[in-house]
Amino acid sequence: MEIIEDTYEKIPILIIRGEVDHQCAPSMATAAERVLGEGVECLIFDLAECSYMDSGGVSVLLHLLVLLRERGWLAVVGADPYLLRIFAITGITSNPAFRVFASRDALAGAI
Repeated sequence: MEIIEDTYEKIPILIIRGEVDHQCAPSMATAAERVLGEGVECLIFDLAECSYMDSGGVSVLLHLLVLLRERGWLAVVGADPYLLRIFAITGITSNPAFRVFASRDALAGAI
């Protein structure tokens, strides 16, 4: 897994490339917590190049939702149908603080 830190319209975005499993999920959590800092209300994960995510990665997203739900939201962009199914099965998509965008273009229209 590779993590690239960036911003999109002044919102932190983490671009995830490769597979997210239990072994590398802690690195994803560490990167997310580092960019969140005080006062940051939103976080975006670009998953267009993420080919796999197991429960370790989903657990990180759920943990981040708990951190952000009182002050903002968490979004994923470009997730493939497999990942979207995992998110739906786990119930994460029913959380109002979790947002799903098909592409960066769709994200631009929502911000």
